[in-house]
Amino acid sequence: MAEIRSRQFEPVAATAMQSPGSTGITVVPYDGTVEVLVGETVVACSTRGRSVREDDGCPLLYLPLEDIDDSVLRRSPKASYCPIKGAASFWTVKVGQTELSDALWGYLDPATTIDSLRDYVAFYVPYFTVRIDGEVVDLTRPDWNDRDFQEV
Repeated sequence: MAEIRSRQFEPVAATAMQSPGSTGITVVPYDGTVEVLVGETVVACSTRGRSVREDDGCPLLYLPLEDIDDSVLRRSPKASYCPIKGAASFWTVKVGQTELSDALWGYLDPATTIDSLRDYVAFYVPYFTVRIDGEVVDLTRPDWNDRDFQEV
């Protein structure tokens, strides 16, 4: 498998294999300013994003939990488990009258193979608008991150 790298950074975690024949999970720092909005309200702003690609699928963008406006977060009782990443925690986001149940998930105590996601969260994309360097980006498009992932 070709190694995937960011334009300016080395990978922050080795690829973790999920199953035989899997290409695994690759995590790289994301080079850009990311803002996440509910309506017109910015609920997160970070320059420390991490792009996570699993099995050559559409990359997910994770941000540090501390870069999320904690006044809009409420911990959810929902939990799930990934054999590679570990136990996932969920959060509900509430902005005004808008409540987005289980809209964020993250790994507060991830498996050691993917420790670079500790205290990082991902957003359930359909609920949010994402701006990267001031430009609205559709994170459901598999090519949204082509500017940073390059096979070498």
